[in-house]
Amino acid sequence: MWTKDEDNIIRKFYPSEGAKTTAAHLPGRTLVAVMTRASLLGVKSHNTYSRWTKDEDNIIRKFYPTESVEATAARLPDRTLVAVMTRASLLGVKSCYFPNRWTEAEDNIIRHFFSSEGLNVTLRLNNRTKEAVRRRAAFLGLKTLQNRNSWAWTEAEDNIVRKFFPSEGAKATVARLLGRTTTAVNLRAQILGVKSVCYWSEDEDNIIRKFYPSEGAKTTAAHLPGRTLVAVKGRASILGVKSHYIVGRWTEAEDNIVYQFFPSEGLNVALRLNNRTEVAVRHRAAFLGVKTLQNRNSRVWTEAEDNIICQYYRTEDLRDTAARLQGRTVSAVSQRASKLKVTKS
Repeated sequence: MWTKDEDNIIRKFYPSEGAKTTAAHLPGRTLVAVMTRASLLGVKSHNTYSRWTKDEDNIIRKFYPTESVEATAARLPDRTLVAVMTRASLLGVKSCYFPNRWTEAEDNIIRHFFSSEGLNVTLRLNNRTKEAVRRRAAFLGLKTLQNRNSWAWTEAEDNIVRKFFPSEGAKATVARLLGRTTTAVNLRAQILGVKSVCYWSEDEDNIIRKFYPSEGAKTTAAHLPGRTLVAVKGRASILGVKSHYIVGRWTEAEDNIVYQFFPSEGLNVALRLNNRTEVAVRHRAAFLGVKTLQNRNSRVWTEAEDNIICQYYRTEDLRDTAARLQGRTVSAVSQRASKLKVTKS
């Protein structure tokens, strides 16, 4: 509820200083709240601070076309990016600033190296992605990496595939073939009849048999440096080892916490359970047959609770009021306030 002193402050400062300065005189009141209250009091602001001056317009005309919006806004204190962009639009001033425009030097690098290096030319270009390089090369009429990989494989490249693919696989072999992708190397190896033989050792198989059933793939993979999660799952399947590890399984200790505290704390019991969401708690409570928060909130509101709503709801945040009512949700408090016809000041 607004006090008489607060209303007097609005009447005194709002017409000449506007909402922002007036709000500074009212601790705890937001800018929107001040503007709304001024409207209810019939007080209007005659502050002309927001009017654009001739000098400001000239700054926009001079700098906006050639530099970023942020740079132009920095020349205009108290003007936001949106305000500068809107004013430029009203003045018919357009920006010709393109921070990511390709330079002639960058184009020369692509013309010189793309044909031999493909997308690896990005290593020679700061802040350019492979996708950006691919598009720029196509724009310049250069053969893309996809087309380059359709070229005939050389005898030297085939020898590299024959020598390293069986022991290293595609990922390591492709690092030895400039401009060739992993997919291209796999296809070439298939054509050459070369197969990758990445043997699993007996020790690795034993690790899978030991840890996979109880800890799952992720933890087991941590015991096997150089083996990916997918590889571990695939090997476990070949070995016929199944995982009985269920992520998120509720423990007996967690169930006891729900039994003990849910009736009095509702979904706030989630604060006592690491990595458990309110939704998870609600479902678990229902599964255990513990009265859910929804049913608990259907109990009759007490006179003391209604008095708390009448006293605090008007002047403080809804969440703060809900915090004063143990076991009542924000939604429940809002609905009760509506029934009591208590509104925000």
